[in-house]
Amino acid sequence: MKKTRRYTAIIAAMTLSLTMAVPASMMTAFVELNADDAAKLAAMQTLVDAAENKNPANVSDWGKYSLAEYNSLVAMNTASASGTTLKIKSVGSVPHTFEVYQIMTGTYDSTENTFSELKWGNGLTAYTGDADLTDDSKLVPDSVLNALTGNGFDARTLITGNSPTITLSSNKTTVTGTGNVTIYGLTPGYYIVKDVTNLDGKDDANSAWIIDIAGPQEVNIKNETPSVDKQVYDDADGSVGAGWSEAADHAINEGFQFKLTATIPANDFLKDYSTYALTFTDTMSAGVTFDSIESVVISSNNTLKDGSVITLETNDYTESATEAANKAGLSWTLGIADVKSIVNSGNADIFGSEEITVEVIYNAHLNENAICSNASSGSDGAATNNNKVKLTYSNNPDATGTGTNNTGETPEDYVWVFAYKVENTKYKISATDGNELADATFKLYTDTSHNNEVELIFDENKNVYRPIKSGETATVMTSADSKGIFILGATAKYP
Repeated sequence: MKKTRRYTAIIAAMTLSLTMAVPASMMTAFVELNADDAAKLAAMQTLVDAAENKNPANVSDWGKYSLAEYNSLVAMNTASASGTTLKIKSVGSVPHTFEVYQIMTGTYDSTENTFSELKWGNGLTAYTGDADLTDDSKLVPDSVLNALTGNGFDARTLITGNSPTITLSSNKTTVTGTGNVTIYGLTPGYYIVKDVTNLDGKDDANSAWIIDIAGPQEVNIKNETPSVDKQVYDDADGSVGAGWSEAADHAINEGFQFKLTATIPANDFLKDYSTYALTFTDTMSAGVTFDSIESVVISSNNTLKDGSVITLETNDYTESATEAANKAGLSWTLGIADVKSIVNSGNADIFGSEEITVEVIYNAHLNENAICSNASSGSDGAATNNNKVKLTYSNNPDATGTGTNNTGETPEDYVWVFAYKVENTKYKISATDGNELADATFKLYTDTSHNNEVELIFDENKNVYRPIKSGETATVMTSADSKGIFILGATAKYP
């Protein structure tokens, strides 16, 4: 009597997240009909029902549709449910392309959730623990199955790392879809699914390699992406307190700070990355000048080095701003080659288990090219000093995509820094026509006690008085003509 070994299906999948069972020759992929496609099919079915013998070939006028489109939607809607199925959920709106390889086939007992009579599939050409994969009647050796089902075995080592155990063949099926992608007509077995989508420059990530069984099963795509945020610090102004926000008002040549924050979500899928790189690309408008990096820190939402943040030294990251020849209107980068190793060094293995934030604070100031809005007109959206950041990040845990960089890119996030010009008229005695005071002089203070004078200079290009910068000599602010008018180009925060 033939010796039969039975292996629990889920245990055989080990620590790998997902697996598909499906001979490539029998597999067809279908994307579930969304509401739009369902409506299209309903409209086309009305045309078919009205045709002779209800034959789609007899439809004389498809209008905006076609026979090919009808046949495709019918196939998707009525695909054979023979065998088993596997649905990849939450693929998103960007199409993903998957390659599916058959690794083993066998007899599946759905009651006990076990496999027996396992044989090598046609999706591989070699396995380190078994030299002969060509005999179709040969069962997978017990020694191989025992190794694959041992405690603590990480099944991703079969196909990734420096010494993968399996060599995949060219026998594969390629499927592409968005949303929920369902594969029908599968036979029992184990399958490897590779996400080979080129996502370079897109705000999306490749799924880690998937290994699971046909069930029917529903599995989520194994990808997760970070986000980025930029804020500017605003000083207290009247009833508005100081703090970080998306907009602030500052005087020309007044120093202030920007904050860049990358947030890496807590998700076990991120543990599949051997390294995880981040790069901030920050772009300032022509009216903003970079001064210096204040700090770069990494923290978590729970514990990180006994609850403290990790403050990075300059050799922990690379940046292009400090040595830039022209720091006004600068576009610069700050990159960290491997956030994962920094986070996990001296800690528990928390990357992927906890939300991680990477925060960069840098110093800047408004320069003479800054746009000054009229205080009376409020925040003129066309006359602002906008600044932006985007984040480039690792997006392929197995580096199997067709892209060359294996990096995604977030949308840009903006902040605005306002500077205001205020037109003033000095009168003698009363503010009435004819009482304008020519050649009147003034001083500007940042406090109502008149202790902190703001030294000013007349900017001929802007035709306003503004705060001086290093190397400039202050002048006395004086009303320009007999109309007693002077224009202050600073911020509206000064009393």
